[in-house]
Amino acid sequence: MVSSSLIATVLILSPLSIATTIKGVAPADLNLYVPDENGTWSCLNHPEIVISFDKINDDYCDCPDGSDEPGTSACINGQFYCPNTGFKGAYIDSHKVNDGVCDYEICCDGSDEPEGKCPNKCAELSEAWQKKRDEVNFKIEKGVQLRYKLVKKAKQLRLQLNRQVKDLHSRIQSIEEELSDLRSRETYKDDRTLDSVKKLSELDNQFNELNGRITSKLKQLNEKQSRLNDLEKILKKMSEDYNHNFNDPAVKLAAQSFQDYSENKASESSDDDDDSIQKLVTDLKNKLNQIELEISNEVSILTSNGIPTAANRYMDIIKAMAESALDSFLGVQSRKPKKNTGAISSTEANQLIDKLNKELKSNQKKLSSVEKELEKDYGPDDLLLALEKRCMLNKIGDYDYKLCFDGKAEQINDGGMSTNIGSFDRIEVNQETGKLTMYYERGSKCWNGPTRKAVVEVECGIEDRIISVTEPEKCEYNFRIESVIACSDKDLL
Repeated sequence: MVSSSLIATVLILSPLSIATTIKGVAPADLNLYVPDENGTWSCLNHPEIVISFDKINDDYCDCPDGSDEPGTSACINGQFYCPNTGFKGAYIDSHKVNDGVCDYEICCDGSDEPEGKCPNKCAELSEAWQKKRDEVNFKIEKGVQLRYKLVKKAKQLRLQLNRQVKDLHSRIQSIEEELSDLRSRETYKDDRTLDSVKKLSELDNQFNELNGRITSKLKQLNEKQSRLNDLEKILKKMSEDYNHNFNDPAVKLAAQSFQDYSENKASESSDDDDDSIQKLVTDLKNKLNQIELEISNEVSILTSNGIPTAANRYMDIIKAMAESALDSFLGVQSRKPKKNTGAISSTEANQLIDKLNKELKSNQKKLSSVEKELEKDYGPDDLLLALEKRCMLNKIGDYDYKLCFDGKAEQINDGGMSTNIGSFDRIEVNQETGKLTMYYERGSKCWNGPTRKAVVEVECGIEDRIISVTEPEKCEYNFRIESVIACSDKDLL
C-alpha cells in the first residue's frame, strides 16, 4: 500500500515517469527520484541499498545519507529544499524541518513547517534583496569606474619611471664623459699664465660688448640713411617739377639749395667711417699681438722650467681664445671645428671633478631607487603604484588604525602613541575568486611574543576605509578594508 505522505507530495504518471514535485527536492534534482520498473529506488550515495519508492518521505530514515527523507526531519544529515517562490530557493538542514520555528532567513515561504504555520514572506524579502542588490551593484559599478582611472594613472606613472631611468642613464653617461675629458686634460699651476688667460678672457668680453654697441649704432645709421633717402627723393622730384616761371622765392631757394647739395654730395668721400672702423680693428689686432707676445715670454719661462708640453698646450689655448674673440668681434664664424680648449688650473680641475663626482653619485643613487620602484610588485594592473602614499585611518574599538598602501600598518592609542604592525610586503590574488589579500610583515616585536604582522582582506568599496580589525593570534592581525582596487564587474549581482 502506498504511503499517504508520498501520495500528498508526488504525482506519478507511470512507474518510470518523473515526479512533478517531491517535498524537499529541488526541481533540478527530481530526475534523481525515479523508481525502476519494479517500483523500487536506490539511495543516492549508497546504491546497494534498494527500497520501495513509496518509502520516500515516510518519516523513517532508510538511507545512511538521508536521501530518502528530503521532506522530513527523520534523517538528521539530510537537506530540505525551500522553493521560496518569487525569491531564491535555498536549502535548510533537515533537523530544522517541522520544528515549529519559522526560519524566514532561509525558507521565506514557510515550506519547512506544516502548512499555515509560517506565512509566506518571500515578496517582502525579495523587495529588500532587490534594494540591497541595487546598492551593491551601484557600489561595484562606481568602484569599477574609479578603478579604471587608477589603472590609467598607474600606466602613466610607470611610463614616467621608465623615462626617469632613460634620462638618468643619459645624464650619468654625460657626466662620465665630462670626467674622462677633465682627467685627460693637462693643468697648470703658474699664476702668471693664469693671469694672462684671464686678461684675454676679459678682452674677449670687451670685444663682445664693443661688437654689440657698433651693431646698434650701425642699425641707427641705417634707419637715418633710409629717412634721408626718402627726403632726397621728395626734394629731387620738387626740383625737377618746379615751375621756374612761378615766382615763389622760398620754393626757388629750396630747389637751388638741393641742386647745390647734390653736386657737392658726389665729391664727398664716404671712406672716413670705413677708415675709422678699420683703424679700430687694426688697433685691436695689435693689442692681441702684444698680449700674445707677453704670454709667449711667460711660456718660454715655463718651458725652461721643464714643462714644455703644458706650456705649448696653453699657448695653443690662448691663440684659440684670441682667434675666437676676434672672430666674435668681426661677426664671422671660424671654419675650424670647436674644441673644449678652455684653460683651467689644477685647482679648478679638481673642483670640477669633485662636483661632477658628487652629481654622478647622486644620479646613480636616484637610478638605483627608481629601478627598485620598477621592480616592485604593485599587484594587478600596477594599482598600488597609483595608490602610493595613500592611507586610511579609522577607529576600531579602543584604537585608531592607520593603513597605508605600499606603506605601514599602525595601531594608535588614545595618547597618540603608534605601534608598527608591519610594512607592506606583497599582494596576492586568488585566481579562482579574484579576491585580493595584502600582507604586512616585520612590525615591532611584541612583549614576550612574536614580531607583529597583518593580513589585509580587500573588498570592493567606493572609498578607502577599514571595516574591522581582529587579532586571532597574539600580535597577528586581520584587517578587512574597502577599496576600489577590489571592484570588478564580475561581482555584479
